[in-house]
Amino acid sequence: MTFEEILDQAIAMLQRRGRLTYNALKRQFQLDDATLDDLKEQLLYAYPQVVDDAGRGLVWTATPGTAPPAAAPAGASEQVPLAYTPLYLAEKILTSRSALEGERKQVTVLFADLKGSTELIAGLDPEEARQLLDPALHVMMDAVHRYEGTVNQVLGDGIMALFGAPVAHEDHAVRAWVMLQICTLPACVPCY
Repeated sequence: MTFEEILDQAIAMLQRRGRLTYNALKRQFQLDDATLDDLKEQLLYAYPQVVDDAGRGLVWTATPGTAPPAAAPAGASEQVPLAYTPLYLAEKILTSRSALEGERKQVTVLFADLKGSTELIAGLDPEEARQLLDPALHVMMDAVHRYEGTVNQVLGDGIMALFGAPVAHEDHAVRAWVMLQICTLPACVPCY
């Protein structure tokens, strides 16, 4: 198994389980200490969603079910949404993480999708459909992130976003409403 294959499987396992000890990684992938150190270094450097848990293991800090950043295929457009949370926002979430644990909050949940997308992509191959939908999803995700919301899920032709968590804002509902107003796509329609 190549290092890249181990890395991909470790990310998937970490995302699925939420946390892994270093000993579990060693046992699962039959790693020696040097390879484990390389794996830890790569995960902690390249994935802001992964943090070290006091030297015992790794913790996936992103919203459960979110995809980690992936390498884009050769020639892929820069507009393809590769991760749900931009680096600057992930860093802000991680720096305030201790204040966020165990906290009760009111949040705004926003669902937005592309009007008429089903008719638009009918009969297309999945790859062609993605090429049409991804730029629109990217614009919607950028609008959410501009107001410090987080994209919880990408749902085919739409998104589910949270405002007010994990980064708390008293005006979370206003931020969600403003995000809808600045969405420049005429087909970007909120679903309440």
